[in-house]
Amino acid sequence: QFTRAEIHPFEFKYIPEEASHLIIGSFPTTLDKMAFNFYYPNSNNKFWKIMSQVFSESRVRLNLKVSKNDLPEVKEINIHQRKLFCRENKFGLTDMISKCFRFKGNSKDEFLLVQEYMPILDFLTEYKGINTIILTGNSPATSAHHHFYQYLVMNKQTFDIRSNANNNYYGETKIENRIVKIYSHNSTSSRGSNKNEGRLLDQYKEAFRN
Repeated sequence: QFTRAEIHPFEFKYIPEEASHLIIGSFPTTLDKMAFNFYYPNSNNKFWKIMSQVFSESRVRLNLKVSKNDLPEVKEINIHQRKLFCRENKFGLTDMISKCFRFKGNSKDEFLLVQEYMPILDFLTEYKGINTIILTGNSPATSAHHHFYQYLVMNKQTFDIRSNANNNYYGETKIENRIVKIYSHNSTSSRGSNKNEGRLLDQYKEAFRN
């Protein structure tokens, strides 16, 4: 059965003014798995590990050994570190879903029933430096990829999309007078990243290199 509707549990977006990339997930994991109240807080999710390798020369060093049992002051430091890291490396974070129902309290995307999407097009209009979107999941059925393109269709926003031999998806859409590139990557969750962490790192390096 579905629980009551869940609202996104922390700030709907964190986008530095100078951001050139916007990374979009689906919806946060269940509260019992969160090591801190910010994006990609599950200790089994390799997002921040991957990002720390992409930006290995970053001045901001991330604590990757996080736990839901950390003291409140440690959790706040972990959040602050990640915000500084985003600012230094000019990328923002948000999710596709702002409100949903969750089936049986399960954290997987396929157990979410969407009620409201984030106003992603408004974000892209507001932050005019964003020229690249990275979707942290590429399943055609249930993922940030699925929800993002469904959102574009619902809002009558035109786009192009293609895939290569490795089933990587690449897209483009036009916001005002600029082209925004769209990369759909493998998930950094424990299910997706354990298959090939090296491939995942290459995907993120490609998106930031371009």
